[in-house]
Order: sequence, then C-alpha cells, then structure tokens
Amino acid sequence: MKFLIDNALSPVLSEALRAAGYDSKHVRDYQIQAAADIDILARAKTEERIVVSADTDFGTLLSQSGQTTPSAILIRRLGDRHPSKQAAILIANLPALEEDLLAGSGSSASFTAGPSAGRSAGGQPFWSSIGIGVLDKCILQFAA
Repeated sequence: MKFLIDNALSPVLSEALRAAGYDSKHVRDYQIQAAADIDILARAKTEERIVVSADTDFGTLLSQSGQTTPSAILIRRLGDRHPSKQAAILIANLPALEEDLLAGSGSSASFTAGPSAGRSAGGQPFWSSIGIGVLDKCILQFAA
C-alpha cells in the first residue's frame, strides 16, 4: 500500500510507515504542505496513494467528489498520543484494513481504537467497527 500523509500529522508517521515497508510520503516531501485539501487528494489519486490525515474535510471532499479513489484514513484524538504511537497502532492494523482501503468507492467503514476496542496480542489497541455505510468512499477512522 502507498500512503500520503497530510500536514495535520507528523512526518514521523510517514517515516514509521516506510520503516515498516510501506511506500509513504508526507506532503512536506513534495513541498505541498500549504496546498488545499482538494489538491492533496488529487496528488494521492494520481499516485494511487491512501490519504492519512487528522483533517475531517477529506471525508466530505471524497463524498462529494463522485470519484472512486483515493481512500482515506482519519486519525482522531491526537493531543495525548505521540506520532510513533499513532504509527504503531496504524501499522499493527493495516493488514486487516488493506482490502477495504484498496476497494475505494462502495466500501466505507469507520473504526476506532481505544480502551473499548480491546487489545491485540502485542498489547496495541485493535480496530473495531463502529459504523459502516455513512460515506460512499472508504474512510477509515480511528481515535488514537
């Protein structure tokens, strides 16, 4: 999977994804950190990347676009979680999310990670579905 990390998230997240073997770029890698969200989505679509952001506008833009890609992951509740911990949770759960992320349009899901979601064998919170079918794009959300 290939990712484009929005400026609302630390480049540390992109570095961790690369270290885990994923193709990941941060908007700063392209010097587009001040670009409009629609331009970031266009870049992700062109490069077949999944957008990862803390910005809820991406869900609205994807819903309104009528396009089938890109998919997006929305990371919420960032205040008390270091980017390396966000990355660990995301990386631990990507294998279970891959099919939905790559499906694009017609596949929508919302996920949360936290005390109510349980723990994986490694002690990391794992994803649990909290609502499916709200959006017509694949929007994956977790509250870290």
